[in-house]
Amino acid sequence: MKINRMFEIVYLLLKKQKMTTTELAQHFEVSKRTILRDIEALMIAGIPLYTTRGRYGGVSILENYTLDKTILSEVEQQQLVLALQTLSTLEPENTQHALAKLRTFFGQSDSHWFEVDFSQWGSSSHQTQKFEVIKTAILANKSILFTYFNSNGKTSPTKVYPIKLIFKSRVWYLQAYHPDKHAYRTYKVNRMSQMKLGTSFESTIQLETPPIDAPYSATTKLVSLHLHFKKNVSFRVWDEFDPHSITKNHDGSLTVRTQLVEDGWLDAFLLSFGSNLKILAPESVRNRLLTTIDCMKKQYR
Repeated sequence: MKINRMFEIVYLLLKKQKMTTTELAQHFEVSKRTILRDIEALMIAGIPLYTTRGRYGGVSILENYTLDKTILSEVEQQQLVLALQTLSTLEPENTQHALAKLRTFFGQSDSHWFEVDFSQWGSSSHQTQKFEVIKTAILANKSILFTYFNSNGKTSPTKVYPIKLIFKSRVWYLQAYHPDKHAYRTYKVNRMSQMKLGTSFESTIQLETPPIDAPYSATTKLVSLHLHFKKNVSFRVWDEFDPHSITKNHDGSLTVRTQLVEDGWLDAFLLSFGSNLKILAPESVRNRLLTTIDCMKKQYR
């Protein structure tokens, strides 16, 4: 891209002080005429470039034109590199070059200690493609078209103006404006399929997302649980519960004391541990699950 090439021309001249148009053309694999047009555009934009003729001539940048990296503290430099490294998940080709340049400019090593992957374990490339489509639509003010599965499994073709991606409570959500319903909507990304870019919409439209609705209100009933887990599911227990609520027993099993919302999700969550979980209290939850298990057994008789 022309913008990336022009940025790199300035970067190279800051680093090497002088380069010939032939060297620049070879570096970018373009013609000398293209390089001359880029240099002219940079000069019009106010970048103090100048050319000299002769055997030792070339393109240079004024000595006093330097980027003062001291305006950023070391912590701020690290945060800037980290932010760009995070963005490289969305657009690796365009950000890796800029990331390398920033590391060189700040004198940082290429440690690769941080990586963000939006996909789930075992997911296909379609999941990553979803994020690419959403990102492109948001940045280019384009609508997106997709099929959405609601909680009852009913599908509906949907067209929205995407605004923001949000990761909350281990789930990715898309906040968007639904032009046909004249209302804001929040969609679970994993329920969106057959996604594709739509047409552009006016950038003058002011879209402001409301807060994501809480899955339950502050008045929702919480139940205090006393749970005992076998040691072979300890990896799940440490993932699912606050470490301060977990007690490790001598035999490797775990005991958990916690509070959770008492609804249909709770029963399904507890049952997902199978015979590796014993509910010590309260008796009401234990009896309710026993009733559910009896109903499940009847289906297989």
